[in-house]
Amino acid sequence: MILFCGFCSKAFSTSVDVKTGDGLLEEEKNLAKELETKNSLLPQGMDESLGGVLPQGVDSTLFRKLKVEYVGAKMTDCRKLPLEINSLSTACAAALVSNKDLEVERNKVKMAAEAVFTAAAAWRPSVEAYADAAGRRKRQNQTGNNPRTFDDSGVPNITNNTSEGRNSGTVGLTVRQVLFAGGRIVSEVEKALQEFFSATFSLAGKEQEVIFRIVESYTDIIKSQKNFEIAKMFEIYVQKLLEQTTLRYGLGDQKLADAAAARQKYKDAVRRLASTRARVASSRAKLQMLTGMSVAQDLPVPQFFKKNQRSLKKIEAQALKSHPLIRSGMCKVKAARYDVMRRMSAFAPQVSAEGQISKRYEGEYLRSSLRQFDTATRSYDGDMSVMVKMTMPLYQAAHFPEVRASEVAFKNSRLELEGTKRQVLEACRAAYADFSASLVGAPASWAALRDSTVALDSVFNEYTIGLGSFSDVLQYLQYWTESATTHIEESINLVRNSFSLALHTGILTPKELKICVPLELDPAAYYKKYDASIFNFGQSQERTSLFEGNPMMKETGSVRR
Repeated sequence: MILFCGFCSKAFSTSVDVKTGDGLLEEEKNLAKELETKNSLLPQGMDESLGGVLPQGVDSTLFRKLKVEYVGAKMTDCRKLPLEINSLSTACAAALVSNKDLEVERNKVKMAAEAVFTAAAAWRPSVEAYADAAGRRKRQNQTGNNPRTFDDSGVPNITNNTSEGRNSGTVGLTVRQVLFAGGRIVSEVEKALQEFFSATFSLAGKEQEVIFRIVESYTDIIKSQKNFEIAKMFEIYVQKLLEQTTLRYGLGDQKLADAAAARQKYKDAVRRLASTRARVASSRAKLQMLTGMSVAQDLPVPQFFKKNQRSLKKIEAQALKSHPLIRSGMCKVKAARYDVMRRMSAFAPQVSAEGQISKRYEGEYLRSSLRQFDTATRSYDGDMSVMVKMTMPLYQAAHFPEVRASEVAFKNSRLELEGTKRQVLEACRAAYADFSASLVGAPASWAALRDSTVALDSVFNEYTIGLGSFSDVLQYLQYWTESATTHIEESINLVRNSFSLALHTGILTPKELKICVPLELDPAAYYKKYDASIFNFGQSQERTSLFEGNPMMKETGSVRR
C-alpha cells in the first residue's frame, strides 16, 4: 500500500490581513490580490480531495484520507462497466474491451484457428459431381454439283435431302478418401495447432502489456494529483512565509532582499501550482485515450501486486513456466519440427481410395426432308467402380531444398527460444531488483518526509516569534518539498515495480486480476466450439497438458476467469 503521510501544524498569528492588504506595503497589496484568485488554479473536484485546505492556515493534512484499492479483491465484469473509470480494475477491464491492438491479436488467433480447420479437413472425403454432353449433326442437301434426281414414280431422291445426328451425355459422382499420406496431413494439423497455441500466447502477452500500460497511466494520475497537493501546501507555506517576512521587514527586523526573495518565492509557487495542475489534466487525458472512458475525480490508490514470489529462484522458475513469450516460442519450435516432418512426407507413399458412379446416354437418328422415313436409336449405360490407388515417388529433386530450408528454420527457432529465455530471465532479475529497492525505498522516504515535516514546523514556528533566519526557513522548506516529492515517487514506483515484476514473470493476467472477459472476445471459444470434431483429432497427453496450461483457455461459465 502506498504510504502517503499527513501532518498538522498550528495556525500562525499575524497582524497582516491578506485579503484587505492592511499592514502591507504598496508592492505587497498587488500581490495580496492574487491570493484571492489562487483557488481558480484548482481542478474541478480537487478542493474536496485536498481535505478542505484553505489559505488561512496549514491546519489540514497534506494528503486526504486515501481510499485504497486491493486489485483482484473482487470480480470485475467487462460487460458491466460503470460510466467512468473509478478504479484500476475498471480501467484494465475497459482497455481489454476497447484496445485496438488486442482486437488485431484476437483476429490473428481466429485466423490460426481457421488454419487448423483447413488442415484437418484433408482427412475428410471429397465428393465431386460431374456431367457432360456432346452432340453432332450432319445434313446432306441438294447443290449445283449434285443435281436433284427423281425415281421412276417421280418422287425426289431422298439421299440428297437427309440429316443424321448423334448425341451423348454422362452424369456421375466421385468420392475420394485419403487412407495414408505418409504423415503429411498429421504434420500439417499439428503444425497449424501449434501455431494456434502460439497465437493465443501472443495474445496473452499483449494483454499483459496493455494492463501494464494502464497501470502506468493510472499511477501517473495518482502521482500528478499528489504532486499537485504538494505544490498546494508549498504555496500555503510560502504565503505564510511572505506574511511573516513582510511583517518583520516593516518592524525593521528583516532585510529588503529577504522580502523580495519571499515575494519571488511565492510567485514561483503559484507558477508551480499551475504547472502541476496541467500535469494532472494531461495524465487524465492519457488514461481516457487508452480506455475510451471518462475518468472519475476521486481515484483510489492501488495496492501493490502481492502475488509475486519473494525468492528470485522461484520468480525465474515461474517465468520459465508461464511467460507468454517463452510458451509462444516453445509452440513455434514444435511447429517448425512438424514442418520438417511435413516436408519429409513428400518421399513417402500415398494411398487413397476412390469410388465412382456414372450414368451414360447415347442416341442416333436419321431423318429425310420429305419425312418418308425417320429412324432413331437410344441406349443407356450405368457404371460403378471402386479403386484403391497407391503412388510412390522415386525421385523429386525439388523437395530436397525445401527439406533443408525447413531444418534450418527448426534450428533457428530453437536458438530464438534460448535467446528469449535469456532475455526474460534478465528482465526478471532487473524487475526483481527494482521491486526489492522499492520495498526499502518507500518506508525510508516516509521516514525522511516525517522528519522533514517536524523540522519544518519547528523552524517555521521559531521564525514566527522572531527567531531563526529567512534562509533557514527556505532551506527546510526546500528539504520538505524534496522529501514529499521523493516519497510520492518511491510510493508510485513500489506499485509500478510490483506490477512490472508480475509482467516479466508472466502472471499479470486477467485471471489474476479477476477480470471477466466476454466469450466473444475470447479465442478459447473457437476451441470449445470445434474440439470434438477437429481439435481432438490425434489428441495426446502432451497437447492436453499444453492446452490446459494455456492462460487463454481458462473459462468458467459464460466468462473467462
